[in-house]
Amino acid sequence: IFGYWFDTNYTYDHGVWLIPVCIAPGLLIGIISALSVQMTGLPEMVGAYNGFGGLAAALEGIGLYLDPEATNFVRAGEIIMPQTSSMLWVQAIAMILSIVIGCMTFTGSIVAVLKLHGTIASKPRVIPHRSIFTLVMVVGIIVLSIFAFQGGDRTWNQRQEGLAFIVLVAVLSSVWGLVAVMAIGGGDMPVSISFLNSLSGFSTSCAGFMLVNKALVVAGAFVGCSGIILTLVMCRAMNRSISNVLIGGFGDGATKGPKKEKKKAEGSVKEVTSEDVADILTDAKSVIIVPGYGMAVAKAQHAIASMTTTLRARGINVRFAIHPVAGRLPGHMNVLLAEARVPYDIILGMDEIN
Repeated sequence: IFGYWFDTNYTYDHGVWLIPVCIAPGLLIGIISALSVQMTGLPEMVGAYNGFGGLAAALEGIGLYLDPEATNFVRAGEIIMPQTSSMLWVQAIAMILSIVIGCMTFTGSIVAVLKLHGTIASKPRVIPHRSIFTLVMVVGIIVLSIFAFQGGDRTWNQRQEGLAFIVLVAVLSSVWGLVAVMAIGGGDMPVSISFLNSLSGFSTSCAGFMLVNKALVVAGAFVGCSGIILTLVMCRAMNRSISNVLIGGFGDGATKGPKKEKKKAEGSVKEVTSEDVADILTDAKSVIIVPGYGMAVAKAQHAIASMTTTLRARGINVRFAIHPVAGRLPGHMNVLLAEARVPYDIILGMDEIN
């Protein structure tokens, strides 16, 4: 942004002061929210940032549709040359993808944030015939996207019926994102947050193609691909497939087919007191601690770090095993343990500890 701000080929007239005026509020809100958020609220903040990133890409697409010079190459306020038909096709496809993915990411992320915060019940809510609904949504988005650029005397920047179709595409995409994430249970939110993060990156990349901006294309692709890789890693750790996420069975929370009878508890319960736990730990030669979200809620990372220091001083080999989806955000446990100054070399991933 700053590079284009100082380049008079791209920034001229009112753009010189509009850019800093638009940057300042976002910069201020970002700094304040990052400094004030509690460690347990970090997943919600990341989810919200994902959503607003997608919303920004969607608004860029709608803004370009309304731009009277969208069909031309403009530098320093002057038209250099009109874009070719193939260029306009690429721009149109990128514009629609930016709007669709951006709106889906925004509403999906807002639902994820509300579920993580407890405002919405974490249990999955699946609408009837969701597969048919998804198919209808996809077909509707494609048809409306075609109508936005074709039909009658409508041109690229027709601002009546054409704009109405673009708005309908945004609305359908928003509903799609809402329905998709509502069907995901609270326990699966780390995977959904990661997937939404990748979607926000891809929407930014589409915006880059749309605006002929290499920086946006590269940055968006980097975020999108890294998010997909992280999603795959977490799905594998949870014994889920990526198709389970994309096709729509992800997080249904409902068993298919006849209900299975509940298994009766077998064996006897052995009660263990805190004194017993202390004896077990001090008598052990090796201790592996597997932290979870409970540690974050109880803010127990400092107590755990103190216990680790005491055990290591007695010559006991203490290590931490971090599951890829421990907590409610990838890396959540790592951040908490780092905050408590737990040595990084004893914090191991699932594959390492196994």
